[in-house]
Amino acid sequence: LLGAPVVGYLVGRIGSASLLLLITNGCSLLALKNLSAVTVLTIVTTTPAVVALVNQARGAVTLTPRFWLGFGLCFAGVLMTVDAFHPDALVLSPLGLGAAGGAVLSSTVYRVRMEALTRDYSPKLVSTYIFLINAAAALLFIPPFISAIPSEAVPIGLWIGSAGAVANVAFLAAL
Repeated sequence: LLGAPVVGYLVGRIGSASLLLLITNGCSLLALKNLSAVTVLTIVTTTPAVVALVNQARGAVTLTPRFWLGFGLCFAGVLMTVDAFHPDALVLSPLGLGAAGGAVLSSTVYRVRMEALTRDYSPKLVSTYIFLINAAAALLFIPPFISAIPSEAVPIGLWIGSAGAVANVAFLAAL
């Protein structure tokens, strides 16, 4: 078992990544409220390129033409999903664009931070602390803004949470 000073240190160190994840999710939700899902997806698709540029600036990676070809194909595929004939397809909200940009920036910093954390700690440990910190934050700050959760929603919520936990551990292990 870890002692209280070690747990406190880990919460402090991993807490910044937890906060970045919450900011990314909040910005994404705000963007989706003010922009079409396709527009938000198109903007958020740039996150890997921004992460790659940050990592190249840090000297952590060297980007090759293959990276940019793959990114270009991905981005072109997303752009092809835009329904230009739909009246709301190209309506852009400054608040939505700012929120989508905030999601990209906070996600970029989150990913770079996670790379550093997973060099020092196991992905399982980092993931566990992030889930615990985010659960505590959710329990403290969300209840005043929502009504009671229907009992029928609990099983699907548990499945979604479990899938999210497995996906997060896989993501961290891949880093």
